[in-house]
Amino acid sequence: GSVDLRRYVPLGPGTTLGIKLFGGMAHPTARPTVVPFDRRFFSGGANSVRGWRLRELGPGEGLPFDTTASVQGGPSNILGGDIKLESSIEVRTILIQSFLAARWVGATFLDAGNVWFGPRNEGFGQDESGRDSGGQNSRAVQQEDARDGHFRGLESLLDVGVGTGAGIRLEWEYLVVRLDLAYRLHDPSPRNDDVFADDFSGPLLHFGIGQAF
Repeated sequence: GSVDLRRYVPLGPGTTLGIKLFGGMAHPTARPTVVPFDRRFFSGGANSVRGWRLRELGPGEGLPFDTTASVQGGPSNILGGDIKLESSIEVRTILIQSFLAARWVGATFLDAGNVWFGPRNEGFGQDESGRDSGGQNSRAVQQEDARDGHFRGLESLLDVGVGTGAGIRLEWEYLVVRLDLAYRLHDPSPRNDDVFADDFSGPLLHFGIGQAF
């Protein structure tokens, strides 16, 4: 199940603060121990944590290579997560009331979140015996490295990806077109050793239809 809370607070003439809080968990009660792909949670993209591409963020600190690619191994290699936590704050301000029959709205935003494996998911690159694609005992490896993509309470806050940016919305009565330019503030991936990911040199441009939330 999941909980999606949203609130919009007027800050003044033409300015609105939007807040989104999302939490969800999918837990298999029988075999197989992996949640089906269409029931899993994903993070990253135009309507999620915008500092990452679609479904690119997680699970946890992610893999030391492209997490959007397929991984060889058992069914637990289907990426995404069983647990998702995400929040967004966005300030929207009317810039032009009417031009080309549309209202032009500027926005600044801050997104944070990630997905994690649940307690019954074996994690990265494992078959049902608990061995990875190289034949090693993955459960033993997990005990040595707690940041293995599983949710571990407050410790998992280290895995939260944070992104920020600004954008513009063209609002017609029947359509909203959105462009957002996003940067990563905190990247939990082991590929990134800096506090500020890529020294702000890798912005992502997202195109969307409708508001982000």
